[in-house]
Amino acid sequence: MRKETRVYNVYKFKELKKEIQDKVIEKLNDINTDYEWWEYMFKDWTAKLEKLGYNDVKIYFNGFSSQGDGACFTAQIDLLKWAKTHKLSAREIKAIDKGDITGRITHNYGYYFSTSTNVDINSSNDNDYINKTREKIEKMIVEEREELGDELYRELKKENDYLTSKEAIIETIEAYDYDFLEDGARF
Repeated sequence: MRKETRVYNVYKFKELKKEIQDKVIEKLNDINTDYEWWEYMFKDWTAKLEKLGYNDVKIYFNGFSSQGDGACFTAQIDLLKWAKTHKLSAREIKAIDKGDITGRITHNYGYYFSTSTNVDINSSNDNDYINKTREKIEKMIVEEREELGDELYRELKKENDYLTSKEAIIETIEAYDYDFLEDGARF
């Protein structure tokens, strides 16, 4: 049996040559995104949507480098809560209650654009004022779900851009105190 001892020069990231640092950053470009990093954002957004009257929220997104990228959500809508948070009139709130108006947002498309959902607002009572109220609410929710989906996607993109930035990658390397060989390989 033969025993062999090898000696390696080990470097901290800042001690590496600039071109080797660049190589390390490129190799570790997904160090901050190789897990479901968006889960905490989904929790925050679910709470935000629930405050607006959306229940049983499910969030979908795809990003960040193709034509089909976007974000959307599905939900049951508590229309009385929604109407109150959106400051509808007392008469409109009464029409929602009296007209047994219900609502939901469903996914209808292979992509996750903010417009990839259907808004369905229905009423079991059929009179002119209830129908006008139902139509108004549907129009408002169609616009709102698009604005919210776009805002959600912008936040996800901003977070992804940060997590994949040179600065964030270096912060992670230094926080975990990685050691490297002279060629940039992790020790």
